[in-house]
Amino acid sequence: MESFRAKDIGCLGGKYNVSPNFDKLAREGLLFTRFYCNGIQTSRSVIASLFGTLPYFSFSKDSFQAKFFHLPLVGIADLLKKTGYSTSYLCSGPLGFENQKAFFSNHSYDHVFGEDDIRAKYPNVLGTSFGIPDEYLLRSSVDFLKQKNKEGKKMFSVIYTITNHHPWIIPDERFNIFKDKGEYGKFLNTFAYSDWCLGLFIKLLKKENLYNNSIIFILADTGQPMGEHNNNFLLTNSLYEESIHIPLLILAPGRLKEPKRLPFIASQVDLLPTIMDIFNLTGHNHAIGDSLMRDVPERMAFFNSTFGGGYWGARKGNYKYIFSICGKRHLLFDLSKDPLERENIALKEKDIVEDFFDPIVAIYQLYKQSFQKGLMPLK
Repeated sequence: MESFRAKDIGCLGGKYNVSPNFDKLAREGLLFTRFYCNGIQTSRSVIASLFGTLPYFSFSKDSFQAKFFHLPLVGIADLLKKTGYSTSYLCSGPLGFENQKAFFSNHSYDHVFGEDDIRAKYPNVLGTSFGIPDEYLLRSSVDFLKQKNKEGKKMFSVIYTITNHHPWIIPDERFNIFKDKGEYGKFLNTFAYSDWCLGLFIKLLKKENLYNNSIIFILADTGQPMGEHNNNFLLTNSLYEESIHIPLLILAPGRLKEPKRLPFIASQVDLLPTIMDIFNLTGHNHAIGDSLMRDVPERMAFFNSTFGGGYWGARKGNYKYIFSICGKRHLLFDLSKDPLERENIALKEKDIVEDFFDPIVAIYQLYKQSFQKGLMPLK
């Protein structure tokens, strides 16, 4: 779900009622309340979520998908294909953007489906430069899944929405609700529209008798700042909560003993090992996360950005740490007391800063060595 940040999810404390469908579904599944993206921009989140590895941030501003589409990463699709699954990537944007067609085709996705495929079915639908509205992506996705189900295919599908993206153009005037809130109001409008489309997707899966045969992971690629810090509206400028705190909801109808809210720290790199546990998969991979099905004490989430001053950060327990690479500045927040990240306590809590800084340096060195040794080369 594009830019579907935790801050505006009702069941996570959002106050504008723009996620009624997600909130309803959250009462039926496993809701992870302190879940994070590992990098800024969708292409970085793709690498973290589908391959379990941190995005290519510390070394380059290039899109990993576009520039390094040939690198031999092992991801969820590779592991599931070994057990007989067909695989697909479905989006509503142009597949030439960031070389998506080549990237996913080179990484074990049998079907790569984009804007042109949707427009063939819905030729009169107006879109933006980023793609076709979410409704038509999700209708097309259900049609695709229905056909594959008829063919007796087990299917792993990645479905990526786009409407909740700048410049926040709503395709349906019913959702032109927040007219007095400027840029944030436009964002809330498209947020509400995308949530409605999520509800439609679930409704269509049920109508086609696909829902009960599915395990569904609903998460965002990234968050989206809306002026909360320094009047910033650019995702690439920071690692504050509004940019990286996102929802994760796992729906497994008929398989869960009871719905739960799970408050432990987790992030996108944990998804691959989680799916390996759920499906009893084995095999080499590049994941550095921990399965969400296991009890892991003191989990940490790492996140980074190469833009602006360059940032590394981590979350553990009540604390959130950010290090500005260019500014050599440490930021530390106690989110239990300061959820809006207003008071930097780094100078008062130097031992805690060190507890964060050392693992971040270790992760940085691990990735630097990996790139230099050729798994993910620097050049």
